[in-house]
Amino acid sequence: MNVEEIKSVLKEQREDAENLLNRAIPRDVPKEDLLARLSIPNVLAILGVRRSGKSTLSLLLLKDKNFAYVDFDDEKLRNLKAEELHMVEQAIYELYADFLSALER
Repeated sequence: MNVEEIKSVLKEQREDAENLLNRAIPRDVPKEDLLARLSIPNVLAILGVRRSGKSTLSLLLLKDKNFAYVDFDDEKLRNLKAEELHMVEQAIYELYADFLSALER
C-alpha cells in the first residue's frame, strides 16, 4: 500500500464518518464536560463493548471541530505492517495540512 492509496482510504473514512453524523440520533450527553477533557495535548480513550456507540460519541463531540480521523479497523488498513505506519502519518499530514499547521501555532 502506498501513501496515495492510504489517502484514498482516509477520505472514504471521513465521508463515512460524516454520513454517520448525519444519521445519528441526538442523545442527552454531558458534551461540555467531555469536551473539556479533549483539550490538547490530552489523549482520550472512549472504551466500551462492541457496537455501543463509541465512534458515534467521538464524532458527535468533534462535530464542529477540526480533527484527523483514522479507523484502523478498516479492512483496507488491517494488513499494514508496523514499518508502514509512517505512510499513514504522511497521508494524515498531507490531507489535514491546514488543520495540523494551525495546531503548531
